[in-house]
Amino acid sequence: EFHWLVLFHDRLQVIEQLSEEVVWEKEMTSRHMYGDMRGLVMDAGTNRIWMYADHIINEVVVLNEDHKVWRSYLAKGQYDTALLYCRDLTQREHVLTAQADHYLESKQCELAASIYAKTKTRTFEQVTLKLLGLGEKEALMRYLSDKLDNMRS
Repeated sequence: EFHWLVLFHDRLQVIEQLSEEVVWEKEMTSRHMYGDMRGLVMDAGTNRIWMYADHIINEVVVLNEDHKVWRSYLAKGQYDTALLYCRDLTQREHVLTAQADHYLESKQCELAASIYAKTKTRTFEQVTLKLLGLGEKEALMRYLSDKLDNMRS
């Protein structure tokens, strides 16, 4: 779903579609064992992927394909989609903080304040002083209100 498999005569590469980066590579340089790589096929009935060469057939097992996808969506500024693929609180915290920073930079201070209230990466003092420094009293009120609401729940 998130990667391309690219087979060369001597190696298999896995490329993440979102970032277009090679995320995994396996060289098949033992010509007497493999020969030249010939192709990749998917069994439509089982959704299994097979790689075949002159002398061997191997199953390509795909595990945890979405493991780091959240980072690619974050890099593209697709924060809501990145949040869908976060697997733990640390990743979620990272995405929310980046989203709040983005909104603050684009002068959407109340929205940024509301998101900062959900995070722990930026300290209470950092956010409060930043909003005060920008003269954003409404955003500060939003931050304080949302922070208190989050502490109660």
